Parts: sequence; C-alpha cells; structure tokens
Amino acid sequence: MNIPINILRHYLRDVYFLCGTACGGKTTISKALAERHSLLWLGEDELNAEMLRVAAPAHQPAWCSRPADWEAYFNRPYREFAQWLDDCIAEQVPLMVLELIKRCAERPVAVDLPFAVRTAMELAAPDHLVFLVTAPEIMARNYFNRPGHSEILDEIMRLRDPQKALANTHRTLEYMTQKTLDEVRQSGAPWVMRNERSTVEGTLAQVEQIFQLPQPQK
Repeated sequence: MNIPINILRHYLRDVYFLCGTACGGKTTISKALAERHSLLWLGEDELNAEMLRVAAPAHQPAWCSRPADWEAYFNRPYREFAQWLDDCIAEQVPLMVLELIKRCAERPVAVDLPFAVRTAMELAAPDHLVFLVTAPEIMARNYFNRPGHSEILDEIMRLRDPQKALANTHRTLEYMTQKTLDEVRQSGAPWVMRNERSTVEGTLAQVEQIFQLPQPQK
C-alpha cells in the first residue's frame, strides 16, 4: 500500500516535528515544548523498543542484520556504519508515522524522532517543522554525556582496542552530523543552531516563534 503524502500530512497536521542532528537539543526542547503547551510527547527510545519487537528480515533487513558482536558493530567502515544507521531509520518511518497518527488523535504531539531531512519535509506542515542542529565537533564532544549513552561508551571501552573503536564511532557520528547539517541548510526549512552559548529558554522561545504558538497563560 502506498498512501499519498497529502493524506499522511493531513493526519499529521497536529504534530510538531523537531528533527535534526544528534546533540542539537531535540529531546530537551521537544519535552519542554510539550510541557509548556500541554502537548503529548513522543521520543525515539520508546519506538526503538517497539521496532525491535516487530522487525522482520523480509521487511526490515537493516534492523535484522545487526553485527554479531560489539567488535564488528563499532569497527566497521564509518560510511558503511552511517549507511546502516540511515537504513534503519528509513525502515522505521512507517511505524513512526502510524504511531503519530494514533497519538495525535488524542491531542497535538511534539516529537523527537530521527526522521531524515527529506522525509520530515514531506510529512510536516511548513509551520510545524524545525530542525535543531549543532556542529559536528560539538556533537562529538557531547554525545556520550547524554542520558542513556554512557552505556554505549562502556561497551566501547570493553573492546580489544577501545580508542580505535571510539575514534571510528566519532568519525561516523561527525560524518552523519555534517551530512544532516548540509541537507538542513539546503532545505529552506527553519533551523536553530546549538552552540556553547545556547540556553533551553532561548531555544524554546525561537521554536515557539517558528511554530507561532501562543504564550501560555500564567
């Protein structure tokens, strides 16, 4: 079944898409936006768990073709690593879309989901999409400080050559960040760049302005 994009966009009209790079502030800002404006919130971790339950080799080959061990996982060529991650995201799009349609039937939703730039541009209404991005070097410096990512670093440090695997992982993430950043800059969609001076309050205010959301009553 191929559902026309105008139909999907109609059913996603109450979704606020916060997309972009790792460490761009998507999770923090989408949660703050949801709390401030009484929106539902949906993030990546919940849907990753669901995807692992339903993935089948015939339909989601990337999700079902994970390397046999952590040595192979973290040491594969960085472009191959990045392509596999992109393929996993593409395979997850139908699940993300269906889950969003289900949730926004209750009330509007703010989402922190890993939609590719092109996919987000297709699905989101123009005034319901913002990309939150950061520079590759900032992402690499902060990636393993994020909640839940210290466990990834722990796995890397148990490998035979942890520094080599860590360098390869950083290279993969920097490559993906730069690729996304380039696509965002060329997209014509609104975007906010996180830097060392960024604050939650300042970024949230920019996002509210982009979404043209009224200020909540105090």
